[in-house]
Amino acid sequence: MGEIDVIHLKGEMNMKNTTLPLNIVNKRMEAHNQHNIESFLNTYSEDIQIYDYPDIPIGNKGKAHIEGIFKPLFEEKAVHTDIHHQIVNGNHVVNHETVIRNGIKSVYVSIYEIDNGLIKSVRFIKS
Repeated sequence: MGEIDVIHLKGEMNMKNTTLPLNIVNKRMEAHNQHNIESFLNTYSEDIQIYDYPDIPIGNKGKAHIEGIFKPLFEEKAVHTDIHHQIVNGNHVVNHETVIRNGIKSVYVSIYEIDNGLIKSVRFIKS
């Protein structure tokens, strides 16, 4: 993933603790860029919900919805994300990301909410 600016506002910082929010989000990003659907899905809670910021649901709740979106992209190796900056505040991680999907580059601010060691929700702010 390269060099990333990380700001910790509140919360523990222990890069070896795999249940910390930052580590969970980075594990998701690693699986995403390796196109590993199983590892990718294992970072999400069963009732994951994705939103357009602030609270407009994108599709259905659950891993099946996530798999339906990402499995074809992973099989075609048609998606990649670069993280530029991360902010950690308790159980939330905010990423400034560039996503390349089917050759189209988009910039996002993504807000990941972690609960019980899994991603419970993601809110996207698109540029």
